[in-house]
Formats: sequence, C-alpha cells, structure tokens
Amino acid sequence: MKKLFAHLVTCFRRVGALLVPPPNRPSSQCGNINALLLHLCDFDYDLHMWVLRWLAYPLRNPGAKMSTCILMNGGKDSGKSMFFNDVIADIYGTDARALSPHRLQPDLLQWTEDARFVIIDGRYSDASLVHLKHLVTDSAIYAVARSKRQATLLPNHMNFVFLTGEVDFLHPGVGDRRFVAIEVPPPQQRRFYEAARYEIDNGGVEAFREYLMSGLDMGDFTATTPAPVARVREVA
Repeated sequence: MKKLFAHLVTCFRRVGALLVPPPNRPSSQCGNINALLLHLCDFDYDLHMWVLRWLAYPLRNPGAKMSTCILMNGGKDSGKSMFFNDVIADIYGTDARALSPHRLQPDLLQWTEDARFVIIDGRYSDASLVHLKHLVTDSAIYAVARSKRQATLLPNHMNFVFLTGEVDFLHPGVGDRRFVAIEVPPPQQRRFYEAARYEIDNGGVEAFREYLMSGLDMGDFTATTPAPVARVREVA
C-alpha cells in the first residue's frame, strides 16, 4: 500500500510539473503570443531571446534608454502589427505611441512627452529621416510639452520599433549601426494568427506582461547588450 501511495504521489508531481510551466517559459495563457514573436524572428531562438530581453529590460527598469532599436522588415499580414500594437503597446498603455513617419518632424514632436515605447509604421521621407537618428540615440530632445508653447528640452526615455515592408528603409546618410534589422518570414496559416488573437482577447497580454516582468531569465542582459551579430546591419 505504501509503495502504491508513493507511486501515486510521484505521478501527481509529474503531472503537476507538466501543468505548471518552468519559470523561464511563458504560461499557457500567452504561449501563442510568444510563438508569434518566435515566428517574427524566423525561429532564430537566440534572436528571439534577445528580443524578449530587449522588451523586458525597460519594463523592469522604467526610464531605461536602450542602445538599439528594432526594425521589423516584412510583408503584409506577417503579424508585426498584431504583436507590437496589440500586445506590447497595450502593455505600456498611455506611455506607448503608434505613429506614422511624418510625425518625426521637429515641429510635430508634442507626442514625445511621457512616451516610453514608440512604434513607427510606414515609409519614410528624407525630412523624417533627418531627425530619426536623434530620436533613437539622444538622451534628451527638444519638443513642445503640453503645458508650454515653446520648445523645451525633454528627457528621452523612448525606445523604438520600426515596422516596414520597404527594402531600402534606411537612408545611407542616417547610419544604421543601432538598428537590429529582423527580416520577417512570409505569413503563417490563418489559424496560427487566430490562436494568438484569442489569447490577446482573453488575458494573454497581461500574462505576457507578467512573463516579461518576472518570469523571463534576463541573464546578464543590459541596455547595451548587442543583438546576435548576424542581425545587426551596419553602414561602412
């Protein structure tokens, strides 16, 4: 009888281990959201882990300015907007901005106040690109705060994700050593996105936030940790 009882206890523990995810894996509530990001990273697990940590670091360290930004380059319906607009921007709430490139012009920078996570989606004009580098790299920028009429120097806590389908996204004059360029593969089948959408609409965003905040092993990652070398585009 004792042997049977011990065997049952062992079985229950094994089942429990299967039901409760390890601390470095997302819960079942956001597994498909995580799979969506893995797809966007073309199933490059090293890159996937780096992006997860890049997303988690400023959440755990409010005000942190990452030394790099992310450029997701891929065609329509790949899931770029679903992940970054519907998941990450939702996590940041009022500190997130989703903008078109023309808003990068210096006389239209009112949106920068209190911004921490910024998604720029679309094709860029030369006028926009002139100011792009400063927004990505500078620790402070001149902008018009809501409470003032004149431009003032504001701290720059913004971290950027750029979504595009353009092959020649980065103008040679800008320099792109700080851009982690990720070539997004063709879209998955519709049911793949339906599974992610179901999680997004049913508590998955909060579960993914908890994973980024406390479940993900950050290792020795910092705001200056470089991406996998093969993914960093550089201009001579």
